[in-house]
Amino acid sequence: MIRNRILVFAAALAVFASAAHAVDVRKLKFPPLGEIVVPEVTRTVLPNGMVLMLVEDHELPLVHFQAMVRAGDVYQPEGNPALPEIFGEVLRTGGTVSMTGDKIDEVLESIGASVETSLGASSGGATARCLADQVDRVLPILAEVLMHPGFRQDKIDLAKTQARSGISRRNDDPFDILSREYGKLLYGAASPYARQVEYADVDALTREDLLAFHRRFYHPNGVILGARGDFDPAAMKAKIESAFAAWPRAERDHPPLQQVRQVTPGSIHYVEKTDIEQSFILLGHLGIRWDDPDLPKIQLMNDILGASFSSRMFRIVRTEKGLAYATGGALSPAYDHPGTFYSFSSTKFGTTHETLTTMQEVIQKFREEGITDAELATAKESFLNSFAFQFDSPGEVLGRLMTYEYYGYPADFLQKFRAGVEAVTTAGVLEVARKHIHPEDLIVLVIGDASRFDRPLTDLGQVARIDITIPEPGPKGTVAAATPESLARGQELAARAIDRLGGQEPLGQVQTLTTNSSITMVTPQGEFQVSGRQTVVFPHRVRLDIDAPFGKVVEVLDGENGWTSTPQGVSSLPEAQAAQLRKEIRFIWLALLRALVSGDIETQSLGSIRFEDRQAEDLYLRFQDGTTAHLYVDAGDLTPLGIRRMGTTLQGPAEIVQILSDFRDVGRVRVPFSITTKAEDRVIQEIRVSEARVNADVDSALFARPEE
Repeated sequence: MIRNRILVFAAALAVFASAAHAVDVRKLKFPPLGEIVVPEVTRTVLPNGMVLMLVEDHELPLVHFQAMVRAGDVYQPEGNPALPEIFGEVLRTGGTVSMTGDKIDEVLESIGASVETSLGASSGGATARCLADQVDRVLPILAEVLMHPGFRQDKIDLAKTQARSGISRRNDDPFDILSREYGKLLYGAASPYARQVEYADVDALTREDLLAFHRRFYHPNGVILGARGDFDPAAMKAKIESAFAAWPRAERDHPPLQQVRQVTPGSIHYVEKTDIEQSFILLGHLGIRWDDPDLPKIQLMNDILGASFSSRMFRIVRTEKGLAYATGGALSPAYDHPGTFYSFSSTKFGTTHETLTTMQEVIQKFREEGITDAELATAKESFLNSFAFQFDSPGEVLGRLMTYEYYGYPADFLQKFRAGVEAVTTAGVLEVARKHIHPEDLIVLVIGDASRFDRPLTDLGQVARIDITIPEPGPKGTVAAATPESLARGQELAARAIDRLGGQEPLGQVQTLTTNSSITMVTPQGEFQVSGRQTVVFPHRVRLDIDAPFGKVVEVLDGENGWTSTPQGVSSLPEAQAAQLRKEIRFIWLALLRALVSGDIETQSLGSIRFEDRQAEDLYLRFQDGTTAHLYVDAGDLTPLGIRRMGTTLQGPAEIVQILSDFRDVGRVRVPFSITTKAEDRVIQEIRVSEARVNADVDSALFARPEE
């Protein structure tokens, strides 16, 4: 993609170069720029308090609706941080009181329309789009979604699954880590502008929580509704008023917004991530709001310091020193709270310290030396030339005016801002740089592998390590406290089950296990078949070879470290994935039995229970590190029936149930040849073992990472 852009850019230069030979551009005459024509927006307040903004646009036979609702995480400071994401999703997918979300999908798809909803930190949102002649079908759906949501439990469960999946992947992208951890350092981990959702938050959220939030905050006198498109304003106003006529205004119940302050003073923080090839650096401190009177000067300061390709940061860090491909920064405002001043770079590990100190020097010199007349002229020209694009569509104009209305800014805010930019001087930029940029308050955050840095970060001061380990969800349900009687009963049942599987001596002597299997994977997109070979050297080495439709995949854990091989190449297992594999290996069937034989697991009897329509004894297993699981054995002959535990799927952590059957003798022990795995009561995998060998010789080379 980058190569293509370079070729296009080179071609463009060639075209302009050839044209220059034919025409002297200095002799061309250009007319003065025309006045910017801003589409007229009609503002009305409906009897129930809803603010309505309409703008005509007859270019296409389309109508767009957009709503802003005075709701958000800022209004539930002690509430569940998982609520905004799930509420915003299920407000739409959960349907209405009278229509399921799936039925809404069907209706909208049949007419090429859409209705979507969202909820963020500071506001709720809803949009709808349709052909102009379908407004009478789509507008009532939008109204019902906002007024009478259904929040059906199946869609809540689906949204929770998606939320868990997002949590499980949140450490994959270093830029995501950088933004998330910086937000917590800046505003505090409990701030609605930085709160982090954990599995426990998702599990704790209930349908009643969503209904209560809607009852409290979703009222017409807290809504701004905009409409643009091919319609007559008077007729559209009448349609909207009719659609929302049954929605009564209510007393506002919004707690005051919390005051925002920088909770972490100037300091250095480090996140270790060894499965990447670059360091990611961010410097920053608390910033300003959009209504700060210095904003016009700050706009040009940003452009000159770090927000453009001609900026100081870009020129020095990237162009002159070649330290980073991506670098920049700005004093970035927010509407309802102070934003942030930040500067970022990504660089190879071996230039981390140099890049960081260079960024600090650029910021310090900017405050000391100010800017040149040429830099100011370039920044002004860039801003003024692009200003017209702030009004190049009715949608942009309407969205901006709705935002100003929502946050209490004047409707002509942008026009006044433009006039302010025209009046900025070099002295003014230096003044705001010294006023709003404070090197002593900078929070320094670095992500990478410190063992490969050019110099230690401690050369710059004390360094605080940030642990980004994702807390695992706790097991579902409660377990009665162990008693001497329940422990004795558990040990007795476990010993009898072990005798049925070969006995303590043969199981204790198991050193290796090799299996060949056919595996059926069940995904939301359908089923597919793979063949697999698993090689285990107990207790800590495992290799899995998978032949899949898309190619061969190998995954290896060799004690603490691991690697994977795919058609795309060989790479190290991310530490989080390796840690998960170290836990999973304990639940390989013979590994679990070895641990029971050795006494590494505390076994508690929880009594009789139904498991997969069979009467079973429930044995509660507790590993030395606190990990727990349930082992179910037949109440009659004590044959193992299955295991229930918390585990990780492609969608994130979930309660996993493994159903064991078709036990066969392999050497002196018994091994299940059929394993069905369920996650949250849905089958996700079926394994049928075709061959198993115990204590066969295993070549150590199988675990060695191949040369790339």
